[in-house]
Amino acid sequence: MMLRLAFPFALMTSLTHADITPSAQFTLDSSNMLEGGIEHGHTLRGLLDLSLEVDAPGIKGGSVFAQALLQQGDQGSEFAGDIQGYSNIDSEDFESIFEIWYGQSWLNDSLMLKLGWLDGNSDFAATEHGGEFINSSMGFSPTIFAMPTYPDTVLAVNAILDITETQQVAFGIYDGQDHDNFSQQFFIGQYQQKFENTTARFGAWQHSQSSEQRGWYASLDQALPSGFALLSQLGISHEGTVEVDQHASIGLVKYKPFNREQDSSGMAVSSVHVETQGDKETAYEWFYQYTFNEHVSLKPDLQYIHKPSADNNIDDALVFTLRLVAQL
Repeated sequence: MMLRLAFPFALMTSLTHADITPSAQFTLDSSNMLEGGIEHGHTLRGLLDLSLEVDAPGIKGGSVFAQALLQQGDQGSEFAGDIQGYSNIDSEDFESIFEIWYGQSWLNDSLMLKLGWLDGNSDFAATEHGGEFINSSMGFSPTIFAMPTYPDTVLAVNAILDITETQQVAFGIYDGQDHDNFSQQFFIGQYQQKFENTTARFGAWQHSQSSEQRGWYASLDQALPSGFALLSQLGISHEGTVEVDQHASIGLVKYKPFNREQDSSGMAVSSVHVETQGDKETAYEWFYQYTFNEHVSLKPDLQYIHKPSADNNIDDALVFTLRLVAQL
């Protein structure tokens, strides 16, 4: 199918003078369930990520962002039986416009307002170094069960204010029922403080469906000597409302190992309390990212998952993933 877009001449003329930033990235995960889990075997999944950022022509401080995702392949957690998601691109097959929003900055770029279909994890509960790992719980706490993020986004309004060079507050209102009419709402707020080598975040969230659907989270990123970085997370949600009500994780990343400028390596542990089981699932992860050049990298990743889904009927799982990332 061919999609044809017709633009008025005036708009086309404006766009030729706009600052347009396109990007494309393809991620391929090849995983093998080596031991335990629900089923041994090989799984393969891929994610194509296309995005475009445009400075709004003629509007000072205005910008438009659009992102499309296409995911195909096997769901690895169906083999592992884990609840945290050992691969952060794991999902049912889908293709969608993931994000599309308009942003406007004011007050000398210290205030940003965003309106559109937003990924909550882009502005809230993210850690600086958690994206180096592929386990989903290293990206944000799974206790924030209503967070609109991969693979689904909703209509939302975000406000981000830089109080000083080291302090920031952010607040978001998201449609809470995926109907994009705000009949229910998901509220989230976050305070961020940067120190010399440390960034601390504290946030709280609430879903309008029930006063008990609420929780809070905290994270810490710290740069250490010799290219090391430490990250930690803590998340708590109200008992009786979500499947995962407690989460704690800690990780250590080494940048530029063996004097390789673009490589990285790391190890982490992430543990969640599964309320329905009354027990914990704990995932241990190790990776090394070998970067061939600015466009291609290869990341072998090994995870040991103790008590997947906190279910005594599922054996501890050992899963090896080889992640290939190619980008423009």
